[in-house]
Formats: sequence, structure tokens, C-alpha cells
Amino acid sequence: TVSVDGQTAASDVNADGRVLTVADLVYLVRVIVGDASPITKLSPYASNVDVFTKIDNGLISVCGDNSYPIGGALLIFKYEGDKPSIPELPASRAGMDMKYVITQSELRVLLMSYKSNLRIEPGHNELINIRSGNNCKLTLSEASFGGCNGEMMTARLKNGLIPDKYAVSQNYPNPFNPVTAIDLSLPVTSQWQLSVFNV
Repeated sequence: TVSVDGQTAASDVNADGRVLTVADLVYLVRVIVGDASPITKLSPYASNVDVFTKIDNGLISVCGDNSYPIGGALLIFKYEGDKPSIPELPASRAGMDMKYVITQSELRVLLMSYKSNLRIEPGHNELINIRSGNNCKLTLSEASFGGCNGEMMTARLKNGLIPDKYAVSQNYPNPFNPVTAIDLSLPVTSQWQLSVFNV
């Protein structure tokens, strides 16, 4: 019998309490290719990645400023209108692997390497490029990063990548002990209050 819950729990390769993350995938690939050993515990959220976009002659470049090497990234875009074009790897990402899927309202891009410890070094880095059409409104809605050693990294979306509606996200990790995080999407600066009730 296949246990989906058991398989999901087993995906927490880096033992940070979050399942099915880019950080878990990065470290799992490193263990499989043999350049890293299974570990007992990581310090989660060891570093930040500031994510922003540049637009030049219809080319949208997604960039990141990171102070720690990145092993992989998952970028999720929402779009309205025509489907977006196929994302492209910039020359600076030569050797990296990119997988993408375009659905009715989303473009998801996974950027990482299945080779031995190829990573995005610290600094200002161009991650992917997308050619924008006149009838496609594309917004980066979510970004997840894993450090080269499987650590979860905190992504901070910058310049114009502001949510377009209020939302409260599912807490993570769940279950948790002793702390959990609840993300809020705020399209404008505003006062807010979060009340938690014990059923």
C-alpha cells in the first residue's frame, strides 16, 4: 500500500520541518550524486534572497541578490491574457537545468542542477528571462530558494512584485513544535491583526 502522507513526510530530506520544498530537492540530488552525506538537522532560513525584476525591450529578467550560494529556485508566476512565452536561461546560468510548466493561469519554473554541486554563487544574479507579449500580464507571485547544502532560504520579493489582494496563507510547518509561520499578503500598507483560536 502506498502511503501518500508517509511519502510526503519522508520528503523532508533536510529535516527542517517543511516537506516538499526546493531545499529538500536540492539536498536530495546532492546525496544521490554523491557529493553530500545525509544529515540530521539544518539551520533553516540561514540566508535571504532579494528577488526583483527588470524589463528591457519586452524582456523580463528575474534577478536575485544573495549572500549565500543558491542550489535551486522555484518561481511561480500568475498571468492574465495570452499564455507567456517559454522562459529562457541567461548565459550566466549555463550548465543549470530548467523545467517549467504553463497552466491556465500560472507559469512555474524550477531552476537547479542535477550535476555535482553546481550552484548560483553569492552576489547579484540573473536567474531567468521571459519575453513578454502585449496581451500577457505576468506577475511573480511566489519564490522559493534552497541553499547549496539544502537549507531553506527566505525569499523577499522587491520592486513592484506586490500582491494584488489580501490573503492569509496556510501555516508552515504543519504540524509544528514549537513555532510555525503564517504568511500574510498585503497589497497596500495597512494595519492588521491576526487572532488564533484554540478550537
